[in-house]
Amino acid sequence: MFFTGYRDQFISMPGLILSLLGLAYSLFMAFSPDAEILCLTSGCDIVRDFKIAGVSPWRLAVADFAVLAALCLLRLRSPAAMLAWLSLFVDCFFLLIMFFIAPCASCLVAALFIFLTWKSLRLEYDGLTRPRRRLAGALGAAWFILFAVNLSMAVNELIPAWVLPGQEQEGRKISLFFSPSCPACLEALRSFSGLAVLYPLEEKEEDHAMIAALALRTEAGEEPAAALEAILNARKTGGFSPPALSSAESLLLKIKTMRNQAMATRLGGKTVPLLVFEGLPASWTTPSAADSPQGGTPVDPLLPRGSDLPLDFGTTLECGRDAGKPCG
Repeated sequence: MFFTGYRDQFISMPGLILSLLGLAYSLFMAFSPDAEILCLTSGCDIVRDFKIAGVSPWRLAVADFAVLAALCLLRLRSPAAMLAWLSLFVDCFFLLIMFFIAPCASCLVAALFIFLTWKSLRLEYDGLTRPRRRLAGALGAAWFILFAVNLSMAVNELIPAWVLPGQEQEGRKISLFFSPSCPACLEALRSFSGLAVLYPLEEKEEDHAMIAALALRTEAGEEPAAALEAILNARKTGGFSPPALSSAESLLLKIKTMRNQAMATRLGGKTVPLLVFEGLPASWTTPSAADSPQGGTPVDPLLPRGSDLPLDFGTTLECGRDAGKPCG
């Protein structure tokens, strides 16, 4: 037995209330069609499609909290406490798996209910032996560390990358990460500025001032490629005046561009420009009017057509430390 000297004539009200709250939450996540509103991070979609012996983890959570609530209601506090120990131990493994895959924000709420239920049942006993106290402390510390790490990962994922002002239009299926000092990025901007969500980042020290100037211009309604071209021309002629930023504003801009850099790195980008497509553009598979014997349907001239596939990446225009040759 884990505990001695317990009194089973009392209902464990804290344990009962917390397990009922966990049960209600798990029922909502397992069966409600509106559960997706709480799926805020990438791990939520993975867990939703994941099965353990053909059973969803949320349905297992429903069973776990239901049994915990029943044991508390029946005043079987010692079995309830032991089940809470087992639940917390399994939850540690689940949090560890999420650490290596992706954070699941909705799962962290269920994990918190498991921990609080375990804590409430454990605190009701003063007969916990010294070895068991050490075990409880180690298990609680392991859970807390794993929970804190997953929570920080989830919060970090919920903070979006910084979009160039004036370019926040919804529905765009292309993301473009670019550096103002990169000539290849300027070419990408000319082709995709009206189609892509634009994420500026700093490859060189001078990019910081150019991004600040570019953000002011695009926020005022200028077209990004034309605005960047004007900035680069002004730099060549010595007529470029960096925007006057306070220390706080400069630091905030640096943090924003560093977040974009981190996002590009997580996406596997080692050089810029980095283009990310959601789906396959239709114009990449639709023959042009010249290729089609019946005339074909005109498509966007900025994107390659079926006759240009597969794309040749043998020679690419790119900038960055990992670029094949120095960027001009």
